[in-house]
Amino acid sequence: MLGVSFISQEAAGAPEVCEVASALEALHYKGHATGMSLASFLKTMPIAANGNPYQGFGGTPYAVVDSVYQSIFPSVFTPSVAGFGGASNISGSSLDGIISLIAAGNPVVAWVTLNYQGPQWHRYDWGSGIDNAHVVTVDGYNGDSMHIVDP
Repeated sequence: MLGVSFISQEAAGAPEVCEVASALEALHYKGHATGMSLASFLKTMPIAANGNPYQGFGGTPYAVVDSVYQSIFPSVFTPSVAGFGGASNISGSSLDGIISLIAAGNPVVAWVTLNYQGPQWHRYDWGSGIDNAHVVTVDGYNGDSMHIVDP
């Protein structure tokens, strides 16, 4: 277990930014962006005016907006995070790959589903998305079990 410190998206008044909070947790652990709060880090993220998470964060981080996919996908998010310290898009990695990264001292920001339930798909203007998506930081393992820091 790496011991990544928890950052609360709820305490920051931004219930829709699990991606940003998880990334900041990982960056802080690695000694990057240590002077940044969640609110200040959030201001550095690309925003998609058209709500397309392939272009930036859709919607607002501060409230649930019906019919808007309020997230940002790794392909556009990773380059933003990488500017503050090392970050790589490892989408599609195996469990062994994630364990290897953690063993090397690198927390992993993982896109999962809320409460680890089955995905609930919805169609949007930009394509299909998982409505119950969530993002967490994986900072430890024991066999095939993962330790999660959930913002």
